[in-house]
Amino acid sequence: MKINLITDLLEEMYPIELAEEWDTIGLQVKPRNEEISGIIVGLTLTNDMIDKAVQSGDNLIICHHPLFFNDDIKNDLLNIKSNNLISKLIAKGIGFYGLHTNFDKKQMALSISSLLNLENIRLLDEETSLGIVGDLNKKKSYIDIIKEVSNFLNIEVTRYSDVELDNIIETIAICPGSGREFLDIAIEKADIYLTGDLNYHSFEKAVYFNYPMIDIGHYNGEVIGMKELAINLENILDIPIKFEAGKNFYRNFIKNIK
Repeated sequence: MKINLITDLLEEMYPIELAEEWDTIGLQVKPRNEEISGIIVGLTLTNDMIDKAVQSGDNLIICHHPLFFNDDIKNDLLNIKSNNLISKLIAKGIGFYGLHTNFDKKQMALSISSLLNLENIRLLDEETSLGIVGDLNKKKSYIDIIKEVSNFLNIEVTRYSDVELDNIIETIAICPGSGREFLDIAIEKADIYLTGDLNYHSFEKAVYFNYPMIDIGHYNGEVIGMKELAINLENILDIPIKFEAGKNFYRNFIKNIK
């Protein structure tokens, strides 16, 4: 299948114009051969992912995170990482396509909302069209949501705001990836907020307002959406599609308590 047919399909499903101005998406590295033999779908490009593509004979990789962002040119270390990956892709003849904030706005949060069976889906932040709010078909407690989300997303250690666990939840705000900038909006629109990359002061604010909030992690919150993309492409395209979960780039040390 020709590369242009695949990029046309992706841009029909996830229009480029939906991406934020600071974002860099689309075909960032062209494959050596225009005929695509197979695709690997993942969250973040790594050397291991390129090696697996070489081993399996796949010549296109689609990831959520682009190879670089516009601000990366100011960061020498990020330049080194991106340039090394780009050089390896070119040497191996493998193309790279990035689906980032355009995918966020069309699909990412919906992948989690479907696990929670949310209804009446609407936008969290109307200015950027990022994040969603949905209604549960049955009221649940805060602790119930913590347990369900931790299980669905396979979160090893779940961080949550230290408020009453019997808080009743009817509406849920979701912004996978990094969504702490939308916390104030979530507090206004929903009973609980699920997002990633939350910091100390995010939790401080949530506790002050007695607000339930779960840090679902950047990796755990987004890898599920890319897995769903791989399944969708497998149903559409007549070439091999493989999902590569990649890795979370940090680990949790759990101290033994005696």
